[in-house]
Amino acid sequence: MRESIILISTPLETLPAGGFIRDARVLPYFSKSFKARGTSTVIYIPVNSVVSAIKLAIKGGSDINEAFELVTKDLANNIGRSGVEAPLLEEALIESLPVLKWELNHENPSAKVVNKLLSFGNLYIYKIKSVEQRPLKGLIRYINSSFDKVLFAYSMNENIEHFISLTNLLRSLKLSGGIMIHEPLYTYSNISLKELKSRLTVKIASFQLNTYLRNFFISVTETGLLKLIQAISPASLLRSFDLFTLAHKYGVKVYIPRPANALDREVLEYRNLQEREPVAVYFGRLSPGKGLYDLLHVWSRVERALPKAKLLLIGSFASGKVEEKFNELKLKLGLKNVEYLGYFKHGEELYRQVSKAKVLIYPSHEDSFSLTMLEAVALGLVCVAYNIPALKYVYKGIPAVTLVDEGDVESLSKVAIRALEMSYDEYLKIQTASEVMEFLRIYSSWENVAMAELSNILHILNLS
Repeated sequence: MRESIILISTPLETLPAGGFIRDARVLPYFSKSFKARGTSTVIYIPVNSVVSAIKLAIKGGSDINEAFELVTKDLANNIGRSGVEAPLLEEALIESLPVLKWELNHENPSAKVVNKLLSFGNLYIYKIKSVEQRPLKGLIRYINSSFDKVLFAYSMNENIEHFISLTNLLRSLKLSGGIMIHEPLYTYSNISLKELKSRLTVKIASFQLNTYLRNFFISVTETGLLKLIQAISPASLLRSFDLFTLAHKYGVKVYIPRPANALDREVLEYRNLQEREPVAVYFGRLSPGKGLYDLLHVWSRVERALPKAKLLLIGSFASGKVEEKFNELKLKLGLKNVEYLGYFKHGEELYRQVSKAKVLIYPSHEDSFSLTMLEAVALGLVCVAYNIPALKYVYKGIPAVTLVDEGDVESLSKVAIRALEMSYDEYLKIQTASEVMEFLRIYSSWENVAMAELSNILHILNLS
């Protein structure tokens, strides 16, 4: 009897997307474990995820052809080394091109109205579902013709296209399944009257989208098809409104594997504990939610106290509008020692640039784990950040990390100044502390991550 497990996954490692990178790192261990049990691993890569990946590569400076080639090669390499079956990969790549070209064409000012309409609540869901419909039917035909039994279907992240694809597979094949959530599957957003007046359209669209996803979640959990939810940290659950309550109501098992994330051991090769200049860095997604504007307000205080200190920024701006506002605020605050280095993909150049800094300033408001923080600790930086739930859960008690109340720009600037002025002896004591070394040992193994997550899947399947 030939049996399989279906994973919905987007294994990419050359783009600045933590979920894609995590998929690429964990997938080989999943496949190896199931192969040892005589079970084949089949993955479905959603078309919309391919589109998102190509657009991310374009934001990083590639043209459309280079971006398509980069994503194609990356997916093929990771599928090859993982030993999984990806019968719909070529179709996903082909289907992605017209979707990508349409979206790029509708980013210009004259077509933005159409694009906004199709990004609006239920219309956005319809667009996602219609794009995935044909490839999913192809996958179902392949599964029915190739396997006698399917044990489980599991989505390796909660992106809308992944979740919708998962639920369609569960219903069509009468399967039980599970999902790993990095970010909230859906949220409940509170908004002031002042914001409502200026953001009515955005508020309505968000309400529609989150209501749909919540109802969609209820519809699949109350049937008993969804058996397992895993979360990268408690923050993923806390920010998901009533997801945990509903999961408990319908008997869905909820686990937080530990460790739930890791860094590549290659990063540790760039860990040098030499004396460093008063240089701070921020690297990652440059967006308001990650505290981009807070960062400038923090740095204005640092720059006044330490005129020779320097701030480096690495990453891609969330949008042209965000970049414009960033530059306006930088000019308004009169900042002189802020240097934007652009985007570097994960690898040698990024690690070399970051390891030149002494301090990571990370005023993020929304994180479920923060690979940026993990890599900064590994590279020998002192990290200062807000004490949001995810960072408290993962990094509290680590001597190289100092957390202050969320939104307290004054306190964050003070701890940043202290860190930049820190003596070499104090810096070295922190970086060689037993708590830091043990933390790096635990969080530098992707096999540990995969096995922690996989053990809960096997438990659900009564195979542990």
